Amino acid sequence: MTSAVGILSGGLDSLLAVKLLQNQGIEIHGLHFEILFSEKYQKNNEKYEDMKSAALESGYTLHIVDIVDDYLEDVLKNPKYGYGKNMNPCLDCHIYMIKKAGEFMKKIGADFIFSGEVLGQRPMTQMLEKLILINKVTGLGEYLLRPLSAKLLEPTIPEKTGLVNRSKLEGIEGRGRKIQIALAKEFGITEYPSPAGGCLYTDPGFSCRIKDIMTHDPCFTARDIYFMKYGRHFRFDDCRIIVGRDFAENNALEEASGNLWRCSPETVPGPTSVIIQDSGSEKKISDKIIKFSVDLVARYTKNQPIKVIVFSPDGTEEILDGHPVKDEDSKQYRINQ
Repeated sequence: MTSAVGILSGGLDSLLAVKLLQNQGIEIHGLHFEILFSEKYQKNNEKYEDMKSAALESGYTLHIVDIVDDYLEDVLKNPKYGYGKNMNPCLDCHIYMIKKAGEFMKKIGADFIFSGEVLGQRPMTQMLEKLILINKVTGLGEYLLRPLSAKLLEPTIPEKTGLVNRSKLEGIEGRGRKIQIALAKEFGITEYPSPAGGCLYTDPGFSCRIKDIMTHDPCFTARDIYFMKYGRHFRFDDCRIIVGRDFAENNALEEASGNLWRCSPETVPGPTSVIIQDSGSEKKISDKIIKFSVDLVARYTKNQPIKVIVFSPDGTEEILDGHPVKDEDSKQYRINQ
């Protein structure tokens, strides 16, 4: 039986690519690469659960592969083809994932790999010249099928050898969604996420946090990336202080805080803050930094003086008086959004 490895994002284009090949009797092995938030620090992930449900319903195998640690070193910190408008190394990212998919294809003995890419949809990676470059650099171009735009691209080996019927693939181009939505209806796909503007590495606020940590702590790890999606971020000396914005963020910060300094209001509802020291620092976290974290908690607890519990890495607790940080100080130390 012909089998293929698909690089799946969880979006509609990926689902359609799967369906187009399944309709030709091809066995699908889906690969979803986690490049942002390592599974090691996540207790629940709705996206993963949705993707697993879709795979089960559609009858294909889904493999979620956590590559965050390697991705940070091999792609994010020094991309050969540079960044986009923000800290998004899109071209290097695509090349990296396609190479990984190629390795997996060889490992399980699949016949080819595929993706849900659409010609001309994303400027950094899906213009024709970029697709040609990706094919060349990965060395996998002849085995990389893009079912949604296949009729507009050079035939691949699975098409040439008859493993895939090219006439039953699509020739979609551009950023429009009408054809995909019509196909979804035809295939009976009723639940799928709205199209996204890109991963968090394309987000200006998230990128500011990446720039900050690359400047002050170039040896940062997947754990640091995990914390970046939560709260308000402040740079104070050799530390980042993160202050939760709602109940869910407070819980996430508390669950992942481990051996970090953490602050929370003693008796009233309010934010949790954590202090993360740069990995290369040999200094002890100062009382001044702890006090600033305490005062940030007060600022975002109705902006009033309160008692704040300080949890130290050794498990001891202390109650300190929190006085709201002034507006000018908050702006000075805030990592810009």
